[in-house]
Amino acid sequence: MLPSLDFFREHLSGGGCSVCCLSETWLSDSIPDNEVCVEGYKIIRKDRGSRGGGVAIYLHDRISYKIITTSLGIEQLWISVTVSNLKLAIGVVYRPPRCNYNFFINELENTLSLIIPEYDLVALLGDFNINLSIFDSVSATSLIDMTNAFGLTQMVPTATRTTRLSSSLIDLIFISDPELVREVCVSPLHNVSDHDLVSATLILDNPIPNNNIYREYRSYRKFDYDAFQHDLNQIPFFYMYDMNSVDDKANWLSQNLMSLMDRPKT
Repeated sequence: MLPSLDFFREHLSGGGCSVCCLSETWLSDSIPDNEVCVEGYKIIRKDRGSRGGGVAIYLHDRISYKIITTSLGIEQLWISVTVSNLKLAIGVVYRPPRCNYNFFINELENTLSLIIPEYDLVALLGDFNINLSIFDSVSATSLIDMTNAFGLTQMVPTATRTTRLSSSLIDLIFISDPELVREVCVSPLHNVSDHDLVSATLILDNPIPNNNIYREYRSYRKFDYDAFQHDLNQIPFFYMYDMNSVDDKANWLSQNLMSLMDRPKT
């Protein structure tokens, strides 16, 4: 971030951007906020604490926010803001290339399971280092399956990092309500980075027409692990050995587990 700070300040100081999320900032405790400040914006940051990495959010001064506490297992930063009667959760993440993608996705899944039920709109941005241009890769499929399960849609349509030998779609924007997205742009930053700038314009000018929002989710506040383990042991999993179809096995397992999860607790 520091080598391109002047460019970044010039780009952001126009005031047209409400929220700017950065991944791989390379900031550290030795760099105070006033050295990376931008007029008209407040900075919220989470440095890695060692070389590289780090995430940050620049938020327009007119917007109030609260930090959402999340797991420290991956590099992520989440804030809560309220705009036009909508309660928004905005998150930025960074996955280093050497970070196991299964671990990263599982940690992100744990975060989303806590955030999704509590907010009207969720926006998740960052450098995932998972190439969605290769849509049938295991890592890409795992990420899309997980985010789809939470009702998140990936909005960036084209490659965001281009080199002489390759191009990849790794800088992503996930939105829980794509109908609120007016425009998505991918802008080259040739003089600053080999990653393009991705941006989305949301339509949040008008209050939501219906303030009564209903959500249904499971509460594990009084979850009895011993009783669950006992009931789980009663399921005859060996029945699956006699099934020839993988789909039949998956459906049978899913139905039994869902039946167990939906069983009324006494």
